[in-house]
Amino acid sequence: MQLYFIITFFKSLQVLPYFSSEKRFKQLHYMVRKLISLIVLLCILGCQKEKSEYYVSTKKENGKLVFSIDKNLVLSYQYDILYPPEGVDSTFKRSGFIHPLKTLSGHTLTQIHPKDHWHHFGIWNPWTQVLFKGDTLDFWNIGGGGATIRFAEFKNIDSTTNSATLTALHEHVVLRDDSEEVALNELQTITVTRETENFYILDLKFEYHCASNSPFKILKHRYAGLGWRATEAWNAENSQVLSSEGN
Repeated sequence: MQLYFIITFFKSLQVLPYFSSEKRFKQLHYMVRKLISLIVLLCILGCQKEKSEYYVSTKKENGKLVFSIDKNLVLSYQYDILYPPEGVDSTFKRSGFIHPLKTLSGHTLTQIHPKDHWHHFGIWNPWTQVLFKGDTLDFWNIGGGGATIRFAEFKNIDSTTNSATLTALHEHVVLRDDSEEVALNELQTITVTRETENFYILDLKFEYHCASNSPFKILKHRYAGLGWRATEAWNAENSQVLSSEGN
């Protein structure tokens, strides 16, 4: 848009009449200076608008790190422990997950603590069957009370004009009686990048390190790893899942 105005205004100079007198030359010089000032102002305002439209920011708010684009929330990362609704077993508490995840137009794509699956948390990353020190543990179905995953600390929070990122340490914790042991350390990196006015990109990266000399063996299971509990507005009648194989 800025370039369009510049070309238009400079083309208009080509049709100005010829000024032969010094007085009229000064008038022309004054007009050109004003015109250039107007062009510069339009360029500045245009650049500021463009920068604002692609601005991605983060802030801590009520136990969450909130990602916003032009001050509109698109993602929240829950770092404080979130407890289930009153009357539900407190073993279903958790931290270190994404909710809500939203579109640029404000539609929420995730949900947490659905009544049929209290252990579902927006976008989260638990393993269902793990062999650790001779025991088979379940970090997905945390209602059993034997294992859970929790946020430990932020390793990095950074942002540029059109991108923001966080890296958090998650601890995969084994719960035994009144004691606990960290079996696995997970570095989770979340990056939100605004590409155009129509969409943004969410990038997730997971890095694992055993917390001790004991191996953390992930066993095969029909569901495990990265999970997405979609919005309750989606159901079998109005939506479908398309796999990478096209079915």
